[in-house]
Amino acid sequence: MRDALFRMCEAYANGAVGAAQVAALLNRSQDLTAVVLAVEQLTGVTAAKQAALDSQTDADATASLQASSGLVQTLSQRVERQNARLEEATKRKSRADAELRAAEDAVTAANSKLATAQSKDNATEIEAAKNELARVTGDRDRRQADADAAGEVVNMRTRALDKANDALDAASEKQDQAVAANSAGTTGSGRFSDGAVGGKLDKEASTAVAEAVQTMVTQVINKDYSLESCMSVITSPSSEIGDDARVFCQELVRTVVLTKTLESEQRASVVAQEIARKKALRLDANLSDIDLIIRCVGTGGALDANKVERIFDAANANGKLSNSRPFVVRAENETQLRSVLSRLSDVRSPMAAVIRTNPALCPN
Repeated sequence: MRDALFRMCEAYANGAVGAAQVAALLNRSQDLTAVVLAVEQLTGVTAAKQAALDSQTDADATASLQASSGLVQTLSQRVERQNARLEEATKRKSRADAELRAAEDAVTAANSKLATAQSKDNATEIEAAKNELARVTGDRDRRQADADAAGEVVNMRTRALDKANDALDAASEKQDQAVAANSAGTTGSGRFSDGAVGGKLDKEASTAVAEAVQTMVTQVINKDYSLESCMSVITSPSSEIGDDARVFCQELVRTVVLTKTLESEQRASVVAQEIARKKALRLDANLSDIDLIIRCVGTGGALDANKVERIFDAANANGKLSNSRPFVVRAENETQLRSVLSRLSDVRSPMAAVIRTNPALCPN
């Protein structure tokens, strides 16, 4: 991983990649580092046997301690960099918010100016005020987009800082373990140290670990970095990035924000509809089976024949109620169906059970 970071810097220094590309590659590298550390915590690190001459020193424990110390130092530096980047993004967000507030004040002033001109019924002043309002409104919309983008940058860098802190905590814990495991001997014999062997897991634990590792690796491989790349383009001060790329990325970020907002609203709407539907059905023990069935299949005194048949067929999965089917499905209205169900107790209980266990059958 350290070599990969060096190659990124080397490519940037040679002009092979731009600043925005380096930022995107660093985001991917942080995700990869977090996954590798997590996988090591789950599976343990496998170490080969090491030759030890004239000493009983545990060579792999020493190597582990050195590696852990280096990793802790690297991750500490990364946390510092992420803190600096977050502070920079927060300042940029504050500036964007201030510019947005100024633009909103300008819109308010333009509206007031237009109202004054309209009260005077001066066509020239009205036209000038409308033009001014259109200009400041457009500027306000651009400032809003900039503020939204800056806010997304703050959120992204906050998550990056959290990941870096988590990785540092994991590395610090591993360093403490290496310090506890490190030992030295004074015998003069030569031998091979025992390889590091983790605790043996049972079959279920091994399967769970394998699934967890597969899930983490799959998520990193399939992750879409379009948004992160665009945020790097938008926030990059480099002049090598064209205006077209910045405009495209601003539109992409705006679309993503709107899409997430819409998805949240849709999920809230679905939950509200589900709660209202269950409340309307009153699926509780106090509602009789007949009332429950009538409420599900009835519509203003009439019956939904298709729904009646679906519920009856689901209740008759074992075929024991087939003889009663004609009486149920031929009912023409709620009164007739209620009369049939009052006589056929062996039918109404299974049908009510189907409705209670499958509320989706009665969406209204």
